[in-house]
Amino acid sequence: MNRYSSAYLNDVIQYGPSYLSRDEYERVLRMTLDHYHEFLAVSMLKSKGRILGYHRSRLKELGYPIRSHLLVKAGIRKVFREISNPGKAFKKLKKM
Repeated sequence: MNRYSSAYLNDVIQYGPSYLSRDEYERVLRMTLDHYHEFLAVSMLKSKGRILGYHRSRLKELGYPIRSHLLVKAGIRKVFREISNPGKAFKKLKKM
């Protein structure tokens, strides 16, 4: 289920503005959302979309509803990252 991703995003949203400069906050928020979307893109492939229910409602609650184009973009980014290290990618594919 990975509820840590939404909890971490919540912490960034809630506490980031108090402890980070505006630029730092925006960078950390973007990185957190990017990683979350990558997780969701991979999870959708593994679980055929069953995992989205919780995350769809949680992201909407946090003010960042799921957008299909962001999941596609995150999935493509993840694929290119994995292609850059084929040995590691094959090991991950074997585990699936």
